[in-house]
Amino acid sequence: MKRARNTILFTVFGPVTVAGNGCQLDLLGGLPNTGSTGGGDEVTVPVVDLTTRNPTPGLSESVDLTCRVTSGSTDGIAFEFSPADGRLSVNRQLGTATFIVTEADLGVLISYTCRASNAQGEGPASRAVIISPTR
Repeated sequence: MKRARNTILFTVFGPVTVAGNGCQLDLLGGLPNTGSTGGGDEVTVPVVDLTTRNPTPGLSESVDLTCRVTSGSTDGIAFEFSPADGRLSVNRQLGTATFIVTEADLGVLISYTCRASNAQGEGPASRAVIISPTR
């Protein structure tokens, strides 16, 4: 099997059939943006995981969220947390966010996700982390 020398950069947002040079490829979902750096190293959008050490904090306790890249390029990385509800203090370069539990947070389930972007684009959102402040 002969390997292609050039990398094609594309994003698929729905079912599509790509055909050419005697071959056909059916894509039923999306693919991450990928590209070539010219030196043979592949650069891809970052894929992330979100964690917390304290998912059930009490009143006035700190909740620390950490978004880390599990695959993809980390060059020029920037992180984003959702929702941007004004509760979080975010460090976009380090992928960390913190908030202090207030009286209004008690008994409320709070869900956060994160994602990262680099020169190739924005990666998919992480799985949600649920914070459940208790009394």
